[in-house]
Amino acid sequence: MEWKFDDKSILGIPEIDAQHKIWFGYINEFERNKNPKDALIQLEVYSIVHFSLEEKYFKLFKYEGAAEHIKIHEGFKKKLEKFKSQIEDEKLVKEIGVFLRQWIIEHIRKIDRKYVKCFREHGL
Repeated sequence: MEWKFDDKSILGIPEIDAQHKIWFGYINEFERNKNPKDALIQLEVYSIVHFSLEEKYFKLFKYEGAAEHIKIHEGFKKKLEKFKSQIEDEKLVKEIGVFLRQWIIEHIRKIDRKYVKCFREHGL
């Protein structure tokens, strides 16, 4: 099932929204890939790129919620690392896909939304 980036996930910060849209694409790729481990590695690499951008702005804008947000990023990266060791189990591939979708939707709509005001105040 193809997963679409929808209006509920738009933060109104073009650079971040564009990356989130790409992130959704990586999850779709993971779910349809014949080699889910490769797709998971691509998702992991892109997550690091995306988190680095957000964290650059946290520092630049002195975002008050940065420490908590970065902990969440670190937790997700650890989860991806764990998934790489479990990916050979075909039953887990579907569960990992469900987790990724739920985590990213929740993260964008609830956690990322918290920094929108700060980012906008600084011109993004």
